[in-house]
Amino acid sequence: MLKFYINFEINEETGEPITQITLLKEHYDNINSLQSIAFQLFPDKLSKIYLKNISLIDNQQNIISMLDLLNEEEIYTFGKRLNLLRLPQKEYSKELIYQVFISHFERRQFVIERINNLPLFPTEKLIWDKDLIPSEFEINDNKVLAIPKLNLQFLTHHDYLIRNFNLLRLESTFQVRQDLDEIINMVHPKFDNKGNFVEFEGWAKMAAPIKNFRILTVGSNDIGKNCPSQVIAEIEVNLQGIQSQIRNEWDQIKKHEILFCVIFDKKGEFYTDKGVQLIRGVEVISVQDQDNNIFNDFENSVKKKPSGTIRKIQVWLDPIQYKEDLSNKDLNIEGVYSSFQLLIRKKKKESNFKSILETIRDLMNSVSNIPKWLDSVFLGYDNQNSSHYTKLSNLQEFQSFDFKDTFLDMDHFIETVKNNEKLDKLIRDIHPPKFLEKPEDSLFSFDLDSIDVLKKFETNNLNLKKNTIRYTSAQVEAIISGVNHGLSMIVGPPGTGKTDIAVQIISLLVQNFPQQRTLIVTHSNQALNDLFEKIIKLDVNERYLLRLGMGEKDLLSDNDYTTNGRVNFMLKRRLELLNEILLLAVSLDITTHQEYTCESALNFYKFQIKSRWFEYERVINDDKTKLSNIPEVFPFTKFFMENHYKGEVLFLGNYAKDVRKTKLLMKYIDNMFTEIEDCYAFELLRNNVERGNYLLTKQSKIIAMTCTHAALKRRDFLKLGIIPFTNIFIIKASSMIMF
Repeated sequence: MLKFYINFEINEETGEPITQITLLKEHYDNINSLQSIAFQLFPDKLSKIYLKNISLIDNQQNIISMLDLLNEEEIYTFGKRLNLLRLPQKEYSKELIYQVFISHFERRQFVIERINNLPLFPTEKLIWDKDLIPSEFEINDNKVLAIPKLNLQFLTHHDYLIRNFNLLRLESTFQVRQDLDEIINMVHPKFDNKGNFVEFEGWAKMAAPIKNFRILTVGSNDIGKNCPSQVIAEIEVNLQGIQSQIRNEWDQIKKHEILFCVIFDKKGEFYTDKGVQLIRGVEVISVQDQDNNIFNDFENSVKKKPSGTIRKIQVWLDPIQYKEDLSNKDLNIEGVYSSFQLLIRKKKKESNFKSILETIRDLMNSVSNIPKWLDSVFLGYDNQNSSHYTKLSNLQEFQSFDFKDTFLDMDHFIETVKNNEKLDKLIRDIHPPKFLEKPEDSLFSFDLDSIDVLKKFETNNLNLKKNTIRYTSAQVEAIISGVNHGLSMIVGPPGTGKTDIAVQIISLLVQNFPQQRTLIVTHSNQALNDLFEKIIKLDVNERYLLRLGMGEKDLLSDNDYTTNGRVNFMLKRRLELLNEILLLAVSLDITTHQEYTCESALNFYKFQIKSRWFEYERVINDDKTKLSNIPEVFPFTKFFMENHYKGEVLFLGNYAKDVRKTKLLMKYIDNMFTEIEDCYAFELLRNNVERGNYLLTKQSKIIAMTCTHAALKRRDFLKLGIIPFTNIFIIKASSMIMF
């Protein structure tokens, strides 16, 4: 650990992280100086040194071989010219001088290189390493494990990620060991007198004997990699004789679940008294029945009843581990990999460790995107107030922010904002929400995608104001902080309204900044569903909502917010809107089939609807004209009377009120064509995969998922080129290991 932090990639004077490229350049410069001075001082003795490639010099063995060609006095002279030795020669022993040269010229292995070459699945050696992974009976307060701990300060982002990586790797290995010990004790492997495995005398519902194991594909090495791009294998198990309930559990295996393959043998080196010789982790790709039908496809949610009792599970092996096994001369990889005897499942909640480790590793290989204002706070070296919204936001511009339905009445606004001395003076001077200041004009701020919204408002049915919570001054302050730039942490015991505050912040951001995208991440499906259900109840258009992951089925809603559900919703909504546009065209006596496609509908809006509206505005703005009969001038009266106001009063005969009503009706038409524009892409894209990708990358404004799903899908998101999120909400962040 001392050597690790001595060579840590950080500038010892400024504390700034040093990139791998910078360190390599410094290393090459040092070797060049070594070769240059070797040529000057010892052109004969070190003739091979100054002509060699750098990679043939910068390791411990080659450095020692070089120094062995010189006597002690020459070595000291060499070191002094290189500015490595500054004391008199008598102060140095030969061994010390050798170590000085080695420490200065040996190429260090970077942390990221070590982690990139580390298998993510634990093996038998790590699982039963008593120094790193003690059993639950060996844990005591007097023993300290030799691993870096998490604390409140970190040297760099890599330091934070490395500690999380190491801790999570060992913690997950400890869980694996507990599961393996329990299952192996239950299956009770039997051996003959020579130590050969014979059979299993017991059984466990989380384990099944392997009938056949074979390697299907070994991919070629990617550029810059020294291991295969992928290794795919097939595991065949027979579930005959297993209870139907347990067999159904095996049939529920999903893509990305983690399984372990075990070999038992007591002839050679083995671990534990149960004779475990080899353990390899695998990740599930798909599951097939004995007729080779994929009956449980994770991606497309296709569920078919499997036939027979044979299950063929296609899996990914760890390419790094496979390469290590292949280069191990003591291991006959073909014979060993075909000799796996037992397949062990892990609990679903404990199968995400590999994805999280992979995510941490990917983050370490990428450039940090943490904003500068958050960087020092994240590492624990700055005052937390530096990321407060009052230090980062333009409070003068914030005064025009519309808080919509946050406040129940004007007294509520005055009590929690105007009279709240904890708030900045510029914050206390913000304008009241339009909903309170001018109720008659507040309807313009709503998304008029339904005439029912307008009718409710006209009949004083104020159910439009979805928020019914009378927030306290502290809660309002949290909401104000959340809608501004900066880091907001809402902390409190259960029942203090943290989720309600987060939901209100999300609603305000979507309505005030419709172009921004918001990501919501929680530690569990239950917490995510609780939050998502509250968002649905607020004034957020459902076409902008997307819930990713398998927990959506537990969402208490009649609508489907999965990717497929949202695609189907948009396709259905497209047909509804085109039918509405047909009625609009008929009311205007236009029969050019503008309802056929979104493209023709948008042209219809541009050349037919807007021109009529501009003409109407010109007429009502003419000072010489006093119109008392708005219905005759408004171009869309027939459309609304025949389709939305049958037998009802559309205009009241009051000039000012009727003009205002026409503007609201026109907003409904504008919103209708805005939705058509959103549906246009779903018309052009011809399959649901492409439509789902568009939904994820462009259409959805609020995307919610668990941290596990985020880790599983991070690489897929990056490949899609998903637009960066403006706002990120991490709910119950203290319950997450890492995000």
